[in-house]
Amino acid sequence: MAQARSVAGAGGGGAARAALVTAIAALMVVIPAFPVPTHGTLRVGAVQGDTKAGYFDPPARVGDNLLRQIQKTQPVYGRHVDVVVWPEGASDLDPLEDPDAAALWDEVAQRAGAPLVGGAITARTSHGVTRYYNTSMVWQPARGGETDHYDKKHPVPFGEYVPARPFFHAIVPSLIDLIQREYTPGTTDDVMDVGKAVASIAICFDIVDDQIMTDGVREGGQLVFAQTNNADFGQFTDESVQQLAIARIRARELGRSVVNISTVGTSAIVYPDGTEHDRLATYTPGVMIDDVPLATTMTPAVLGGRQIEWLVCGLGVGALVAGFTVRFGRRRKS
Repeated sequence: MAQARSVAGAGGGGAARAALVTAIAALMVVIPAFPVPTHGTLRVGAVQGDTKAGYFDPPARVGDNLLRQIQKTQPVYGRHVDVVVWPEGASDLDPLEDPDAAALWDEVAQRAGAPLVGGAITARTSHGVTRYYNTSMVWQPARGGETDHYDKKHPVPFGEYVPARPFFHAIVPSLIDLIQREYTPGTTDDVMDVGKAVASIAICFDIVDDQIMTDGVREGGQLVFAQTNNADFGQFTDESVQQLAIARIRARELGRSVVNISTVGTSAIVYPDGTEHDRLATYTPGVMIDDVPLATTMTPAVLGGRQIEWLVCGLGVGALVAGFTVRFGRRRKS
């Protein structure tokens, strides 16, 4: 009987906890987002080129991805955009090193009549050592080409670099060999002046990095360009949809519009309230042109989010310590 009561009590406690979680989730849905007034718009032309992947399905020739991206940008011309946005890795030639690539970037910006913000893998040599960076840059021919750039600060382990490469190569050489470059962490800030606004830049999984995202807003970002390359994940995963869902959460959290532009999708323009105002089909070339709202309001998540994270972490660690203390104390008494 005592055992039955114990089981029933445990079940009741579990039901109570589930009810509490459900109530909290419902409350979060009901509570409206922090009000964020907008101040003007930026006419953005975002281009999904449906280009090839980097590792698993590369283009037949180096430069093919850039040429296809340029071809699919043509609908932007004559649309009076303020900026053209390409995805992460849209250019498989480095315009900072390749004169032909630089000339093509020039042509796109000139024909669009607006700065071009695009992604490429860049290489820089210092003291005989060449380092590679996952870079987003603003390109303005009238000002000499590249006028600002952001190098991804936190490359993804086992995706953009391999920690302890010799050790893991000895275990799974075929997988480790797929990661051909070791990207160097960047040191630049992640905001760029794109002419009529300041954009916060998020490259791929930067969108899940709280520090990167809040820093971008604190440093003056009026909207977010979330540039990503989902091609290597293939058509049979939900990675790109998941990434867009995170972008929608970030829009509400930061109070900023998010232009989520991918090589193959899922690309969408999200307003500060988290609603989608345009979306492109996956694995289909397309263009989104929208007057995207700009904002400067600092939301509570930006002002105090990091402190709350540390508080919650501290409470969690404290609860673990208290739990172990109580448990071992009971064992000693028994």
